[in-house]
Amino acid sequence: MNLQKYEKLRDKFEGLSFESNFSTINKTLYYFSYLGNVFLILFSYFFLKTVTDTIPTLFTGQAVSFSIFIVLFMTGYELFKRFAIEQLFQNWFLNKKATITFLAGTLVCMALTVGSFYLSVKGSHRLIDGTKTQVAVNDTLINTKVTQLQTRYDISTSTAQKQFDNITSLINKLVDASSTQSRTLTKAEQKNISKWELQLTTIKLEKAKLDSTFKSDKNIIVTGTNTAASDVTENKENNLAFLLLTFFLEILIIAGVGFNGYYGVSSYDQMKTLMRTEKYQKLTNNLVMLRVFYHNGSKSDGDICPPTNKFTSVAKSQIPNLRGLDVVNFLNILSELQITQSKNKKSKVFAVSYDKALALLQDEKIKI
Repeated sequence: MNLQKYEKLRDKFEGLSFESNFSTINKTLYYFSYLGNVFLILFSYFFLKTVTDTIPTLFTGQAVSFSIFIVLFMTGYELFKRFAIEQLFQNWFLNKKATITFLAGTLVCMALTVGSFYLSVKGSHRLIDGTKTQVAVNDTLINTKVTQLQTRYDISTSTAQKQFDNITSLINKLVDASSTQSRTLTKAEQKNISKWELQLTTIKLEKAKLDSTFKSDKNIIVTGTNTAASDVTENKENNLAFLLLTFFLEILIIAGVGFNGYYGVSSYDQMKTLMRTEKYQKLTNNLVMLRVFYHNGSKSDGDICPPTNKFTSVAKSQIPNLRGLDVVNFLNILSELQITQSKNKKSKVFAVSYDKALALLQDEKIKI
């Protein structure tokens, strides 16, 4: 196996494996859960906005002021919910027992989640209800159009029928008069009857046209009514989709925030375990001795290093149970890393700054 590949695998499985392996998942879930909060705020806004719209106008710009207030209030609500859920998960993973504080926190988180879910679902219903209202309005307009169409049709057919009856009456009068008088129709009477019969034919054609137009227009209106009914069915399906979406968003927030709490506690436990090992205890002691050696970071490269005896005395006062061998090993590490260099047989100087020396000691690849 390639040595470099082996070192990468060793760092992955023997180092802070949980913290490094799950860092990407934690960040993805945590920041993606904010998207859930944004949508829940949006849905809640539609519900609360309809409530505030019922308040009588009290001042200029009331609608805009209430809109801003709703957004700010729901943003604070969602942030508080995130904080409460994260603290609840951290409390559980740290203590791993159901204390009174944990049970109280659970009730608070449940109340916040249920409240957020309720407001969001009601808000999504407002979107659906708005569409249903529009469909109902369309149905009313359609019925109105049908009534108006029927009224126009009745007036037109009634007028045509009256004309037809009047002309028929005139023709019958001439025919009856000629029969009573036992005479034939005169040329003028025959001419009038021909003209009236032509008018009757025209009226019949107009009535047939009115019937055809009425049926066609009514069919168009009925088709529009059927389309509105299908819109209502589609709105019911959208209602279920919004309900499931809101539920998913709540689960996303709980998963993102909860896993972040678990990730923090687990990373802390793993770090605490590693810090108890001999290697990391040495690293901690060396970092403290480095701070003392550099006089709290005030020394820079080129300055003379403190005498060994004086440094050992100060270091032991800062680190309990520090052995003289630990100090010797520390000074040897500084020489090996070229943090210090010999100026002469009796003294040494700093070769790098404090920050550079700190970075060298913290390098996990250095074997202490």
